[in-house]
Amino acid sequence: MEEAIHGAKREEEKVAFVFTVHGAIPYFTGALETLMQHTAPKPGQRFKVFVADDCEVQEESTALEEALKIVTWEWKVISMGMKRVGYTKSVNAGLKAAWGENFDILVTINSDVVFTPNWLEPLVAALKSSHDIGMSGPIGNAASYQSVPELYSTSGTWHKNPLPKGLIANDMSKLAFLVSKCNLISVPILNGFLMAIHRRALQEIGWMNEDLFPLGYGEENDFAFRLKAAGFRLVVNPMSYIYHHKTKSFSNQERMVLAKEAKQVIAQHMGAELANAERRLQSCKALSELREEFADHLKSMHQHSKTRFSVLFILNPMPKSLRFQMRGGWISVVQEALGLIHAGAQAQVAVQAWTKPAFEENFPEASKHGVFLGYQSTHTDQVVMELLQLRVAFDFLVATHHTTVPVVLKMGGIYPNSVKGYYVQDIEENFQYNRGTQAASTFSSLKDGFVFAKTRFLVHQLKNNYNVSAHLIPPTLDLALFSKGDAKLQRVNTKEGIMHICAMVRTLTARRNPLQTLEILSAIQKDLGSEKIQVSIFGSSTQEILRILRRKGKSVGLLQDITVLGPIDRQQVADLFDTCTFFLDFSAWQAFGRSGLEAMAMGCIPILPITGGVETYAEDGVNALLVNTTRIENGISAIKDLISGKYNLQEMRTSALLSSKKYNISESGQLTANLFQKFHEQWTATRQYECTTEVSIC
Repeated sequence: MEEAIHGAKREEEKVAFVFTVHGAIPYFTGALETLMQHTAPKPGQRFKVFVADDCEVQEESTALEEALKIVTWEWKVISMGMKRVGYTKSVNAGLKAAWGENFDILVTINSDVVFTPNWLEPLVAALKSSHDIGMSGPIGNAASYQSVPELYSTSGTWHKNPLPKGLIANDMSKLAFLVSKCNLISVPILNGFLMAIHRRALQEIGWMNEDLFPLGYGEENDFAFRLKAAGFRLVVNPMSYIYHHKTKSFSNQERMVLAKEAKQVIAQHMGAELANAERRLQSCKALSELREEFADHLKSMHQHSKTRFSVLFILNPMPKSLRFQMRGGWISVVQEALGLIHAGAQAQVAVQAWTKPAFEENFPEASKHGVFLGYQSTHTDQVVMELLQLRVAFDFLVATHHTTVPVVLKMGGIYPNSVKGYYVQDIEENFQYNRGTQAASTFSSLKDGFVFAKTRFLVHQLKNNYNVSAHLIPPTLDLALFSKGDAKLQRVNTKEGIMHICAMVRTLTARRNPLQTLEILSAIQKDLGSEKIQVSIFGSSTQEILRILRRKGKSVGLLQDITVLGPIDRQQVADLFDTCTFFLDFSAWQAFGRSGLEAMAMGCIPILPITGGVETYAEDGVNALLVNTTRIENGISAIKDLISGKYNLQEMRTSALLSSKKYNISESGQLTANLFQKFHEQWTATRQYECTTEVSIC
C-alpha cells in the first residue's frame, strides 16, 4: 500500500459498508432494511455497500443480490466462489475492494445486525477526532466487553441481552445516547461484529491476518494489537448502539469448533497480550459505569418507548408557607405537556410534592397520563438529587422559571446529551422582588440550548435586551373547559340588560396594578349604578384587599357594591366568564395574558394592556380593546365605550370565539412537537461530533 495520506484534500468523504455473508439471508435482508432506514449521507459524503458473498449454494447468492435491490446507493458483490472460505478471507476481500475505490472509512459489519438511528455518525466522529485513532466501535447487546446492560449470563457465558418486552432496538439506541457521559472509551481490543476503520490504519498495517486466522475467531484481536503496535488507538463511542442477533451465520456448535481451533493459535501468538487486554476490560471503570447506568435507566424506558421524544418541564419550588393558587404560567406548561403527548411525545412536569394533588385535581387528563412528578425540597441541589433518583433520562430538560434554570444546568451535567431548555414565561427581571440580576443571568446561561416562548413580545425582548434567540411556539387553550362561548352567543342579544364586568385583582403582584383596577371598577360602578352594571373581582380575599387599601391610604369604599370572590379554581373562572360581559386586565404589561384568551373563548370581551404579548390573540376593536394602562382614565373610557354602543358587542364576541379556537391543545401541540423534534435532530447531529474530545482509558 503506497498511497500517501497527506496529499491533496479529498473533495468528499467516502464511507464503505463491508458485509460478510455466510448464509442467513433473511437476517442480512433485515440488516439492509435498517441500514437504509437509519443511515443517510450528509452533504460531502458518499456511501457504497460491499458484500463478500461466502454462501455455499446458488439460491442464497441469488437471494443475496435480490436483497441488495433495496439499497439506494451503489453496491458491489464480491463472490468467494460458492464455497465457505470463512470470515477473514471474506472480510479482506470486501476491504480490498473498498480500498481499491479509495474509500476513507471502511465499516466491517456482521450480516445479522440491526442498525439504529444515528449509529454511524459517532463512529465517524471518533475516527476524525484524533489522527492516532485508527478504529472505533459501538456498544451493543451481544458485543462481549462492549455489551450493555449485562456482561455475563448466569451460566458465565457472554450475555446476549435480548430486548426487554415492549422495547425495540431504537429504544436502546436512544438510551445509549442519553446515558453516555459524552466521552470516548479507549480499549485494547474491539468486538468484531462491527468496526469502523480509518483508511490510514489499513495503509499502515494492512489487512486482517488470514494466514493465522483463515476462518475468523481471533483475527480482530490480532488486528487490534497490530494497530496498537503501529501507534494507533481503538475506541468505543457509547453513543452508537447496534443490536446483534448473534449466531445466525454460524451455529453455536460451529462457533465452538472454530473457537477451539483458534485457541491454540491465539495462545501461541498473543496469549499474554490478550489476557492482559481482557483483564483491563474486565476492570474498566468507564465500561462498568456505562453498564450500570444503562441497567438503571432501562426500567424507565417503557414509558418513553414508541414516543417521538421525551420532555421534563420543571416548575419552580413553592414553599408551603405560601397559599397555593394556580398560576397562568403553570397552566401553560401543563397544557404544553398535554399537547406534546397528543402529538406522540412523552412529557412530564415536576412540581412541588405538596402541590401535586392540586395539579392532579385541576388537570384530570394530565393526571391520567401520569404527567406530574413530585419533589420535596426547595433547594437546587436537593431538587436535582430527587429528580436524579427517578433514574429517567429525558431528551429535553426544560426550566420554566429563573429559579429552575440552575436545576436544569446541574442535571445537564449528569445527562450531557439531554437538550437543556428554557420555556420563558415572562421577563422576570422586571418583577419587583430584588432578583432582577439573577433572573436576567438565567436567560444567557441557556442561550445555547432550546429557549422558547409563546409570544413575539417575549421573543423580541429576549433578543433585544439579552441577545438570546428564542423559538416561538403557539399558545394553548383548554377548549374542553372554556367552551361555552357559542351557547352564549345564542342567548345574548345586541340589546344588553345588566352588564357584568369582572377582573383579576392580585394584591401581592404589583405589576397587575391591583389598586388601579379597583379604582376603575369603583368609578364605573358609581357612575352607572347597580341597575346597569354588576362588578366581580377574583384572585385575592377581602382581607388581603382591605389590607393593601389601608397600607396605601385608600378608602375601603372602593369595594362598595363589588363582589369579592377571592381565589377561585379554573372551573370557577370559566363559570364566571360565562356570566360576564367584559373582563378587565389592567396590568402594567402581560407577557401573554392567558385570562384574556380564556375570557374570549367564553364570549366575554376583554380589555387588556397594550404593552406585552396579548397581540398574539387580541386585536383592538375587533375581539378585544387594548389600552394604555399608565392612566386609569384609559380603563374607564374603554369600558364606557363598550357599554355606550360604540362597538357591536355581538360581532366582537363572534370574533373573539373564532380567534380562541385557533389555540386548541392538540393542534398547537403538534406544531410545538415538530419544532422540538427538528431542534433535537440538529442537536443530536452536533453532539455526536462535540462528544469526542475526552477519552476514558481502559
